[in-house]
Parts: sequence; C-alpha cells; structure tokens
Amino acid sequence: MTLLFPEAQAPEGPKITPLACDWPQCECGYNCERNDKHEDWIKEQENDLEQPHSDDRRAEDSTMKQHDLKVWPDYFDAIADGRKPFEIRKNDRDFQCGDVLRLREYSPGPDEFTGREITRTVSYMLSGDDVMGAAFGLQQGFVALGLSRS
Repeated sequence: MTLLFPEAQAPEGPKITPLACDWPQCECGYNCERNDKHEDWIKEQENDLEQPHSDDRRAEDSTMKQHDLKVWPDYFDAIADGRKPFEIRKNDRDFQCGDVLRLREYSPGPDEFTGREITRTVSYMLSGDDVMGAAFGLQQGFVALGLSRS
C-alpha cells in the first residue's frame, strides 16, 4: 500500500501530497487502509510477498542451464571489468539462480561475434513477473540478473 497519512494526521509544515492507492479498482482515493473492501486484495498482495523468491526456486530444482548470450561491446567491457555486475534480459529462457551465462561479445555494426567471451553465474534474480520486481520498475517478462564470476 503506497500511503503516507490520512489528511487529518498530516504533519505540520510543508504540504505533503498523499500517494494514490495502488488497488486497481479503487475509487476511494488515498485513504484505503480504512476501507474493508480492500482486505482481500491486501491479503493477496501480502501472500505474493511471502512466496519464494526467484533465487529460492533453484534449491527445489537442481538442474543448471547454460545460456549463450550476445552482449554489445560497451556492455561486455563493463561486465568484464566488474563495473556492471548485472544484466537486464527478456526472460525467454527461464533464467534461474545458478545458471551459467556464456557472454559473447557481439558487434551489431558488422553483425558478427568478436571472439571475446566471459562466463558468469546468475547469483540473484529479480523478475518483473513478481510483485517486488514490478514495484522496482521491471516490465512483465523481464528479469534483472545478478552476476558473479564463475
């Protein structure tokens, strides 16, 4: 629930504008936590937060995959030297924590691989399909992958 305070409880000083309720069917404005019709929706959101995170699922399924991925030169260099310890990808490969990524430098101009490659392991995963991933701005169907050296 993205609420600051009901107007009656707003602190003295500069005016603080309450955030809108994030319940999709809400017409009551920002003061939703006092409204009983939201209870089921709130419980559903809390249950989503209690579900295992993406990195916990690997313990249930011990199969690791290797993924060969193209990476443009600027991003390849940043991953290789450690400045970019993450990768944002469309989750069309069912990425999981523990998967191995074979990152191959790819130059889109001449449309060819440069021959450089590095290997990283997925150490953390945040999905746009989960409540928290969406809350942090990931679109549905996309993931942020934390990378560690293999």
